[in-house]
Amino acid sequence: MKNHLPAARLAVSAAIFILVAYAWLDMFVFAGEGALSSRGIAGFKYFTVDSNLFAGFAALADVFFELSVIRKKRTSPPVWFETVYYAAAVSVSLTFVVVITFLVFIFGFVPMFSGPNGIFHFVVPVLAACSFCFTRRERKIRFRETFLALIPLFMYAVYYIGCMVAFGIDPSGIRSDWYHFSIGGAGTVPFVLLLVLLVTWGIALLLRLGCGGAKGKGHKEG
Repeated sequence: MKNHLPAARLAVSAAIFILVAYAWLDMFVFAGEGALSSRGIAGFKYFTVDSNLFAGFAALADVFFELSVIRKKRTSPPVWFETVYYAAAVSVSLTFVVVITFLVFIFGFVPMFSGPNGIFHFVVPVLAACSFCFTRRERKIRFRETFLALIPLFMYAVYYIGCMVAFGIDPSGIRSDWYHFSIGGAGTVPFVLLLVLLVTWGIALLLRLGCGGAKGKGHKEG
């Protein structure tokens, strides 16, 4: 079974990259369908877009690493890259969790899962999480790496709050607070972001538990 893992990872990573590229181009050029969709560079303000592009680039890199493994030029992807892929899987999994627990009640189910949103909010998160849990079991993720997986969200939180400080609360959601986290007042935003950060860490811990593979050589549990 282990001999088939590089091919399985290659197939899933190729699928993730193609899906992300298609959905992003559709949104970038045509603004896509559904809620929270913006044409052009305005789409970069959404964590969903940023996290999926992160996952897409990680998947593209993984394609080359897995090809090297299959061609026996290396035995496995680099250790550092497994941490990067882990962070990407955690990030896109967060988009799925936030959508089904919060945003779907504001914008509706169909707008959240139609067009590119369906790929960004469901397909890519599921593929990335399953690939990480079921095909990347050679090395156990260290406990301290669960905190590294929070870096993308932390950077985004700084950007999100920065836009609110610079532009104030924009009811239209164009220049700031496009996720409407201030629905209970501006003071709720830091608490919402803190809650999201804790949820992200919980996802990181669950994916770490899910991968549950044998510890790689030279890698002690953190």
